[in-house]
Amino acid sequence: METLLVCPRCGAFVQPEWSSCRICGYNPHDASTHGPIERPARVRERVKPATVIGGLCTLALLAALAFGVVRGGIYLWDHRSGPVNHQEYVVIER
Repeated sequence: METLLVCPRCGAFVQPEWSSCRICGYNPHDASTHGPIERPARVRERVKPATVIGGLCTLALLAALAFGVVRGGIYLWDHRSGPVNHQEYVVIER
C-alpha cells in the first residue's frame, strides 16, 4: 500500500509491503475498493416466551435467595450469643 501506515478506509495498521489492506481489502490502485465499508443489516428476532418466563423465574429465585440471606442474617444477629445478650436472673427467696 505505498508506505501507508494506516488504512484510509478502516483505520487498521498496514505494512508497507502489502498491496492491499488485509482487514477491509482496500487497494489504492483499485477504484472498486474505495467505497465505505458496508455493514451487514441487523436481523431482529422475536424473543421467545419461554426465554422470558425462564428469565423471570431466575430473577424471582435470586430475589427469594437474597431475601432469605437477609432474613437469616437478621435472625442470627438477634439470637447471637455473647456478653451483650446474656441475661442474668436473680432469684430472691421470700
